[in-house]
Amino acid sequence: MGYSGDVFQARDRAEEAKNGIEIAFMIPREGAARWVDVMAVPADAPNKANAMKFINYMMKPEVAAGVSNYVWYATPNTKAVPLLDPELSGDESVFPKAEVLAKLVDPASFPLDVQRERVRLWTTIKTGK
Repeated sequence: MGYSGDVFQARDRAEEAKNGIEIAFMIPREGAARWVDVMAVPADAPNKANAMKFINYMMKPEVAAGVSNYVWYATPNTKAVPLLDPELSGDESVFPKAEVLAKLVDPASFPLDVQRERVRLWTTIKTGK
Protein backbone atom coordinates (compact mmCIF):
# COMPACT_ATOMS: atom_id res chain seq x y z
CA MET A 1 0.00 0.00 0.00
CA GLY A 2 1.05 3.56 -0.38
CA TYR A 3 3.07 5.22 -3.03
CA SER A 4 6.40 6.83 -3.49
CA GLY A 5 7.29 10.11 -1.88
CA ASP A 6 8.72 10.99 -5.28
CA VAL A 7 5.16 11.50 -6.49
CA PHE A 8 4.54 13.99 -3.67
CA GLN A 9 7.81 15.79 -4.33
CA ALA A 10 6.99 16.10 -8.02
CA ARG A 11 3.46 17.27 -7.19
CA ASP A 12 4.75 19.87 -4.75
CA ARG A 13 7.38 21.16 -7.20
CA ALA A 14 4.71 21.45 -9.94
CA GLU A 15 2.43 23.40 -7.58
CA GLU A 16 5.31 25.71 -6.62
CA ALA A 17 6.10 26.31 -10.30
CA LYS A 18 2.47 27.39 -10.91
CA ASN A 19 2.75 25.96 -14.43
CA GLY A 20 -0.67 24.32 -14.54
CA ILE A 21 0.75 20.79 -14.42
CA GLU A 22 -1.02 18.49 -11.99
CA ILE A 23 0.71 15.37 -10.74
CA ALA A 24 -1.22 12.64 -8.98
CA PHE A 25 -0.93 8.95 -8.21
CA MET A 26 -3.53 6.52 -9.48
CA ILE A 27 -3.89 2.76 -9.39
CA PRO A 28 -5.12 1.40 -12.76
CA ARG A 29 -8.56 -0.23 -12.57
CA GLU A 30 -6.91 -3.45 -13.82
CA GLY A 31 -4.66 -3.53 -10.76
CA ALA A 32 -0.95 -3.10 -10.14
CA ALA A 33 1.98 -4.43 -8.19
CA ARG A 34 1.69 -4.04 -4.45
CA TRP A 35 4.28 -1.73 -2.90
CA VAL A 36 5.78 -2.48 0.49
CA ASP A 37 8.60 -1.37 2.73
CA VAL A 38 10.38 -3.83 4.95
CA MET A 39 12.41 -3.48 8.12
CA ALA A 40 14.82 -6.36 8.42
CA VAL A 41 17.95 -7.25 10.32
CA PRO A 42 20.72 -8.83 8.24
CA ALA A 43 21.88 -12.22 9.51
CA ASP A 44 25.40 -10.88 9.97
CA ALA A 45 24.38 -7.60 11.67
CA PRO A 46 26.88 -6.75 14.41
CA ASN A 47 24.21 -5.49 16.81
CA LYS A 48 21.01 -7.46 16.25
CA ALA A 49 19.58 -6.68 19.70
CA ASN A 50 19.71 -2.92 19.08
CA ALA A 51 18.30 -3.36 15.59
CA MET A 52 15.33 -5.23 17.07
CA LYS A 53 14.88 -2.52 19.72
CA PHE A 54 14.77 0.07 16.94
CA ILE A 55 12.19 -1.93 14.97
CA ASN A 56 10.08 -2.38 18.12
CA TYR A 57 10.27 1.37 18.74
CA MET A 58 9.22 2.12 15.14
CA MET A 59 6.23 -0.21 15.56
CA LYS A 60 4.79 1.75 18.52
CA PRO A 61 1.48 3.14 17.24
CA GLU A 62 2.31 6.77 18.03
CA VAL A 63 5.73 6.47 16.35
CA ALA A 64 4.37 4.62 13.31
CA ALA A 65 1.63 7.26 12.94
CA GLY A 66 4.16 10.07 13.23
CA VAL A 67 6.30 8.54 10.49
CA SER A 68 3.28 7.99 8.24
CA ASN A 69 2.03 11.52 8.79
CA TYR A 70 5.48 12.89 7.93
CA VAL A 71 6.19 10.82 4.80
CA TRP A 72 2.49 10.50 3.81
CA TYR A 73 2.74 6.74 3.37
CA ALA A 74 0.35 4.08 4.58
CA THR A 75 1.12 2.10 7.69
CA PRO A 76 0.24 -1.55 8.19
CA ASN A 77 0.10 -0.86 11.94
CA THR A 78 -3.65 -0.97 12.57
CA LYS A 79 -3.26 0.63 16.01
CA ALA A 80 -1.54 3.62 14.37
CA VAL A 81 -4.29 4.29 11.82
CA PRO A 82 -6.60 6.15 14.27
CA LEU A 83 -3.67 8.47 15.06
CA LEU A 84 -3.13 9.48 11.43
CA ASP A 85 -4.00 12.82 9.92
CA PRO A 86 -7.59 12.31 8.67
CA GLU A 87 -6.61 13.58 5.23
CA LEU A 88 -4.00 10.81 5.00
CA SER A 89 -6.15 8.00 6.38
CA GLY A 90 -8.98 9.06 4.05
CA ASP A 91 -6.78 9.23 0.94
CA GLU A 92 -7.78 6.23 -1.18
CA SER A 93 -4.54 6.39 -3.15
CA VAL A 94 -2.70 5.75 0.12
CA PHE A 95 -5.25 3.46 1.75
CA PRO A 96 -7.07 1.84 -1.20
CA LYS A 97 -10.51 0.31 -0.75
CA ALA A 98 -10.82 -3.47 -0.42
CA GLU A 99 -11.87 -3.92 -4.06
CA VAL A 100 -8.71 -2.14 -5.23
CA LEU A 101 -6.50 -4.06 -2.80
CA ALA A 102 -7.92 -7.29 -4.20
CA LYS A 103 -6.44 -6.37 -7.61
CA LEU A 104 -2.91 -5.78 -6.30
CA VAL A 105 -0.30 -8.48 -6.71
CA ASP A 106 2.95 -9.10 -4.91
CA PRO A 107 5.94 -8.54 -7.21
CA ALA A 108 7.43 -11.86 -6.09
CA SER A 109 4.47 -13.58 -7.74
CA PHE A 110 5.61 -12.40 -11.17
CA PRO A 111 7.28 -15.07 -13.29
CA LEU A 112 11.08 -14.89 -13.38
CA ASP A 113 11.15 -13.63 -16.99
CA VAL A 114 8.82 -10.75 -16.07
CA GLN A 115 10.96 -9.90 -13.03
CA ARG A 116 14.08 -9.80 -15.25
CA GLU A 117 12.33 -7.56 -17.77
CA ARG A 118 11.17 -5.23 -14.98
CA VAL A 119 14.74 -4.92 -13.66
CA ARG A 120 16.05 -4.33 -17.18
CA LEU A 121 13.46 -1.61 -17.86
CA TRP A 122 14.01 0.06 -14.49
CA THR A 123 17.78 0.08 -15.12
CA THR A 124 17.14 1.68 -18.51
CA ILE A 125 14.98 4.36 -16.89
CA LYS A 126 17.53 5.09 -14.17
CA THR A 127 20.57 5.17 -16.47
CA GLY A 128 18.93 6.66 -19.56
CA LYS A 129 20.56 3.90 -21.62
